[in-house]
Amino acid sequence: MLSTSFSGLPEAIHAQALRALLELPERIGLASLRTLGPLIGHLSRRHRLNALGIEVLAAAVHLQADVYLSAPAPRLQEALLAEDRHAEIVR
Repeated sequence: MLSTSFSGLPEAIHAQALRALLELPERIGLASLRTLGPLIGHLSRRHRLNALGIEVLAAAVHLQADVYLSAPAPRLQEALLAEDRHAEIVR
């Protein structure tokens, strides 16, 4: 589901933004859920997050990456810190 601000864009800009999300450049890799699945199961026993949050957490832990958020997500931020990952809010 797209956010209201994104879906409210003029049609040409909306289509361009959607293409940019769906047509990732080759340099951007994707972590397999086959790889993340066991880690998701392990982390979900320690952290109460929704499906997207636990996937973000697992990817960050697996990739030893920090996470940039567009809005505060207190539970996810707490879980990231508990797993020695950093979260930054960018606007």
